[in-house]
Amino acid sequence: MDPSEMDPPSSPTDGTSDFGLFKVKLGGEMKLKYCVDIATLLGYSRADIDELHRSNPCQLFVAMMESRGHISDSNIEPLTDALTKLGLGGIRTKVEELFDIHLGRITPQEDAPHAPGKPIVSDVDVTKATITWTPPKSNGGSEIIGYVVQKREVPGKPWSKVTKTLVKETTFTVTNLIEGTDYLFRVLAENAAGQSPASPLLWQRPKYLMMPLTPLESPSSQTWTSPKPPSPGLLPGQTEDPRSSAMSCRRKRSPGSHGRR
Repeated sequence: MDPSEMDPPSSPTDGTSDFGLFKVKLGGEMKLKYCVDIATLLGYSRADIDELHRSNPCQLFVAMMESRGHISDSNIEPLTDALTKLGLGGIRTKVEELFDIHLGRITPQEDAPHAPGKPIVSDVDVTKATITWTPPKSNGGSEIIGYVVQKREVPGKPWSKVTKTLVKETTFTVTNLIEGTDYLFRVLAENAAGQSPASPLLWQRPKYLMMPLTPLESPSSQTWTSPKPPSPGLLPGQTEDPRSSAMSCRRKRSPGSHGRR
């Protein structure tokens, strides 16, 4: 058949059509090991399999399967059969669900997202700490609209939001922390269906404010001098200089004395 007489593709493959979106999601469900195992089972060449070790290998594998007719806009049986033979029934179920959504057989159901990754500290100071985290592995079928960052003083304090509005990025600087106080932090993702479970907890204590020692406070600059023995004739508790301590006292002068003996 003359190529010019062939029908044009029923849908584009750039991710904007239903089938394009299916392929993007399919690539997201796959792992490199699965791609290699499926390609081997389907008889792909060594060069094709080696090619999968390039960047974004699973999306590349989806494109390979489409070019070889193992998936199409109306059929993915070669892929699902391969998944069954490899004992990957869970992935087959998910792939078939995605394909049914593409065909309009079922309506995608929006769920709350999975929990974000555990926060880590990228910067910490006396009264503030910058924490970062990774997005959830699944957004629940709906775009993440923001994150709720919570803190809790340890021990015994309730959880509280660090800001009244959703955090749009995956990093945030928490301020107004109390020096030397232990804190727990956690993050929740939010989409149109609701909030995710909380992330794993992060424990952090702000740094103590370290004041430099002045020269007078420096141990190396301090000296010790042994006390002088008391002068003969002084009673216990008396000193030669009445201004030197609260315990000093003054000798009484004899009547008629003018400072001479």
